Amino acid sequence: MIESEADQQNLADLKDVAQAVEHALAALKSAMVGGPPGNREAFIFQVGFARGRLSRISSRIYQAGEFGEEPVP
Repeated sequence: MIESEADQQNLADLKDVAQAVEHALAALKSAMVGGPPGNREAFIFQVGFARGRLSRISSRIYQAGEFGEEPVP
C-alpha cells in the first residue's frame, strides 16, 4: 500500500502528539508533587503543542473529503 504525502504528514504529526502527551503527563505529575514552578508552564505548552498537531491532522482530513480520499486536482 502506497501512503500519500498527507498520510505521511499525519503519521509524523501523530508521533509528535504522542511525544507531547508523554511530556505533558510527566510535567503534570511533577507539578502535582511540588516540582519546579516551570512544570505547570511545560504542561500547558505540551498540551497546546499536541492540540496544534491534532488540528493540522483534522484539517487535512476535512480538506480531503468525507472519506479522507485524496482531493481531485
